[in-house]
Amino acid sequence: MAEEVRVPSAQIPRRGRSVVVQLTLQGAREAVGAEAGVSSTQDVVVFNTGEGFYAVENSCPHKGWPLAGGSLEGCELRCPWHGWCVDLKTGEVTDMEDICCSRACTIFRRPKGISTFGVRKEGDSLVVTKNERTTN
Repeated sequence: MAEEVRVPSAQIPRRGRSVVVQLTLQGAREAVGAEAGVSSTQDVVVFNTGEGFYAVENSCPHKGWPLAGGSLEGCELRCPWHGWCVDLKTGEVTDMEDICCSRACTIFRRPKGISTFGVRKEGDSLVVTKNERTTN
């Protein structure tokens, strides 16, 4: 069974906006020592770029703070907290402008990207899946 969440038409974000949903991950471990088969949830933020809908984990690769509310320029999302940019199509970090510590952060660790999720239109709804990203 696919791990997915449906976003009803009333919650679909307008162009330039986002909505946060919770995706249930079957068989994931919630914590160290948790039994296999237990489900957990992950916050996923769905953006409407005008080109299409993109879903990524709602956690900045820099400090782990929420990405919802970040600013969009095309398919690039700028974190509202420290200014790091992420490509919504690939999840890769594209810019590390950081008000507090960019030099230290880039010297001591290479930034990892964030998870992307599939988004497809189904009737009047959007369906976000854990599967590899699909075409809008």
